[in-house]
Amino acid sequence: MANERAEGPEDDGGMGRLLRERLPRHPATPVLRSAVVEALMPAGARQSWWVFWMPPACSAVATALVMLLWIAPSLPSAPAVDPAQLVARAVLVYTHVLPPTCGSCGLKLERRYLGESVCRCGR
Repeated sequence: MANERAEGPEDDGGMGRLLRERLPRHPATPVLRSAVVEALMPAGARQSWWVFWMPPACSAVATALVMLLWIAPSLPSAPAVDPAQLVARAVLVYTHVLPPTCGSCGLKLERRYLGESVCRCGR
């Protein structure tokens, strides 16, 4: 009784036992065996995906920083404006002693004489 198996849902009325007893067993071919061994035991660990992208990314960042350090000193900077000078100019423009000028280009906003150049930047 210890050798007898309990018939479960997978054993359809002894059909599984009969198939195991009567069907011939064929050994696997060498090609199949090697494919199974290769699939179960991989050759080696793969490197992470970021390992391949790190050198180009670092060189791009380094190039950008060098360009920034090279170009940054040549960029125009706004001069420090004295607040007292700004208020004095506003008062002189308000009293019509000086003509109003553009804040970005410094040209006059309106002509006093014919042929005088005026601001065209639209600010």
